[in-house]
Amino acid sequence: MGQVTVSVADKTYRIACSDGQEAHLIKLAAELDRKINEMRDSFGEIGDSRLTVMAAITFMDDREEMKSRITTLENEIAYLKESRATIDLAATKTENEIAMVIANAAERIEEIVRDARAAGYDFFLTQEEREASLREALTRYKPGDEAWVFAYGSLMWNPAIEFAEQAACEVVGGRRCRPCSGASPRTRR
Repeated sequence: MGQVTVSVADKTYRIACSDGQEAHLIKLAAELDRKINEMRDSFGEIGDSRLTVMAAITFMDDREEMKSRITTLENEIAYLKESRATIDLAATKTENEIAMVIANAAERIEEIVRDARAAGYDFFLTQEEREASLREALTRYKPGDEAWVFAYGSLMWNPAIEFAEQAACEVVGGRRCRPCSGASPRTRR
């Protein structure tokens, strides 16, 4: 058990404290002494007991104000956490709705492709067919050879390939038999 000697309102006190708390107790006593001296300067000599009680009440008032601020901050934190949880739920719901719309659109596209194939239209390629078509087309070129790609729609602004040149063109008498038509970026293999 530790002990410290402190001076408050020009009086010396010997106080016991837990080991390791000596510096903290000295700091608190100095703060109380400062407050009492501040009040003595403001109100004059009105008695040490009265000044000590006034200082204690001032500290208690400060403590209550701090507790009130802490409660307000805790309530704000709880509100923010609740708001975040609400926002997270809404975001998850929106993401799920978007995923459902995309899944429904993909299902509808697959249904259209099945219906088109059943009606005799064969211009829809499977992923494997597209890859085989690309491999077959590339066998006609050696690395460094020029290749012109005829593109339309989104391929005109986002061809997903590196290209050296773009030129607008028109296919006269052509018909759309596979996903192709529009502008043509030039690329190297």
